[in-house]
Amino acid sequence: MGRMMQITYLQNSDIDKEKWDACIRNAPNGNVYAYSWYLDTVSAGWDALVGDDYDAVFPLTKRKKWGVQYLCQPPFSQQLGLFAKSFISSELQDLFITRIPAHFRLIEINLNKYHKQLQGNNTLMTSDTYELDLIYPYEELRKLYVENTSRNIKKSAAKGIYVSPHLRPEFMIELFKNNRGKHINTLSEKDYKMLLQLIYKSLNNKTGEILGVFDEHNELCAAAFFVQANGKVVFLFSALSPVGRECSAMFFLIDHFIRSHAGKPLVLDFEGSNNPELARFYAGFGAKKNRYFQLHQNNLPYFVKQIHSLYKIIKSRNF
Repeated sequence: MGRMMQITYLQNSDIDKEKWDACIRNAPNGNVYAYSWYLDTVSAGWDALVGDDYDAVFPLTKRKKWGVQYLCQPPFSQQLGLFAKSFISSELQDLFITRIPAHFRLIEINLNKYHKQLQGNNTLMTSDTYELDLIYPYEELRKLYVENTSRNIKKSAAKGIYVSPHLRPEFMIELFKNNRGKHINTLSEKDYKMLLQLIYKSLNNKTGEILGVFDEHNELCAAAFFVQANGKVVFLFSALSPVGRECSAMFFLIDHFIRSHAGKPLVLDFEGSNNPELARFYAGFGAKKNRYFQLHQNNLPYFVKQIHSLYKIIKSRNF
């Protein structure tokens, strides 16, 4: 039997970011959300569990409310959890979970898709993501499109719209805020500023790509932001106007992206969704469903637990 890995809890100031990023870069399950620059943006002050000399790492994305420290999934980051340079066994992942400090009384985080079923008294929920392997030639990938997707792409092409890679991120965010953003309460002004910072950081370090779709009057009608790392490119954020919806601009944009990156050793991760309409949209491009776990532990005092449950109900109903 092999030696048990030494796991250390580190506060943010004690984390060696260079060693951390080297682990994520060399991890078979590494993803963009787990790099230190990304975590610094979406979860400032994050802590970590570190195995041996950064051979395995587990970010602890913490917050504090009502005097209680807890772990939650940061905005714009779908999957975190355990990352390691070598094979992750069930025993190793369970060991890391048990080493999460007890002062985090509430845990609601997404693990990555390489996590297995956990042992012990852990509540697990599942979510779906959709992925498309872009290694094949465009002609082969196009054959995976369902009829409705192909029809919408032809419809959009006939409308005279076009894609431009030169778009200021602020314009995409404003397009979102002025349309779908008016009907949801899940993103705050602080979140939009965080997203803008995230986009500019990724563009500066050459991991991000932003595309805009313009109509025949040169008006922006759709936009999307993609971020890439470890052989995977994530469809992180998008915006659509009523004109864009009418001319199927998002179908046109994604087809353009697939055409541009076909034949590359990349996997396009659509980042969801549990929403049936979005799931059909992503699957329409030939993307396959993958499942990942959400870890929930609630050790809050009884009265705080009740307040937390009520808050989640109100938030889920979009009041």
